Amino acid sequence: RRYSGGPNQYTDRQQSRRARALSRRARLRRVRDGRRVDVLLTHSAPRGVGDGDDPVHQGFTALNGLVARLQPALLLHGHVPPYDVAYPDRRLGHTVVRNVVGRHLIDVEPGQAARVRQTGRHGAR
Repeated sequence: RRYSGGPNQYTDRQQSRRARALSRRARLRRVRDGRRVDVLLTHSAPRGVGDGDDPVHQGFTALNGLVARLQPALLLHGHVPPYDVAYPDRRLGHTVVRNVVGRHLIDVEPGQAARVRQTGRHGAR
């Protein structure tokens, strides 16, 4: 989110354009070689799905639409502290949304969108 004017900060409108561009690239890739997006890695959470209440940690609404279009098995995000808390997985449609602040080891079975196994979860040290 844009909150201090620093680099790599975006308004909702800017993030929407980025999400649409990513969606187009993913659609072309799927048409070209049949591959879909299995894991979506983002810095911020989707709006209302594991994000924070303060403006700095609020998620982007554009990610909700992106998840609806791409339907990845897993969306991994960070940015929402505290770092020593085990957050429950959330869902956005069929997508598992996981806050991976700290360190995580995740085993994803290819082709098994609904079966994401977690092999380890550790807070930051």
